[in-house]
Amino acid sequence: MRTRSMLALCVSVFAAVSSGALTAAEPPVLTGLRVSYQTNLQAILKGKAPVDCMQAYIKKLDSFADAMKKAGSLDGVVAARAEKTRCEAEKTVPADSPPDMDPAIVKARTEYHQMAAKSEIDRNRRVLALADSYATNLESLKKQLTQQDKIEDAITVKLEIDRLRASPEVTSAQFIIADLASRQPQPAAQPKPVNPVAATPVPAPPPPAASASTTAISRSRGHW
Repeated sequence: MRTRSMLALCVSVFAAVSSGALTAAEPPVLTGLRVSYQTNLQAILKGKAPVDCMQAYIKKLDSFADAMKKAGSLDGVVAARAEKTRCEAEKTVPADSPPDMDPAIVKARTEYHQMAAKSEIDRNRRVLALADSYATNLESLKKQLTQQDKIEDAITVKLEIDRLRASPEVTSAQFIIADLASRQPQPAAQPKPVNPVAATPVPAPPPPAASASTTAISRSRGHW
């Protein structure tokens, strides 16, 4: 996706700036941690997604075309094959569909975008998890250097932590996750189950029966 390529470009620029700024006097341990982080980061950004969303979309179009052919629907077959040809040529799946498009193709488009968004969210969550791990290692190194009275080295590590938190790969991943998550359809609220016992009204208890003495007093008052 376009967001992934932009993120990879930002990461490359950040890596070049970081290496040029800190290679002069930084601790060797810091250099090793950064190299490991950048290597793993590039593997995430350039790695193949677990599910090829475009191929999955094309397979759905093929299945729809086969179903329409068996049903004898010429319009359905033509529509599915035309969409497949367009998709393979343009390498895109539009988010908006014309009102006269077959509902099955519209559904396949919607599912494609949901799948692509989930894949991109998962990828950027991995980026943030890697950055968190790198930050944890840097914090440990900073503490160790401080305890060893290597204050200048500890300050260098602190600067690397600050750069990491403001780096393009971290800020971009945070933005992409929030943006794509906000576009995902929210599940419909499920009605709360009704407890039949709690819903059944409890009848009020009958009034207590008058005692013999009370009845007698009432009768005697009637004669007063």
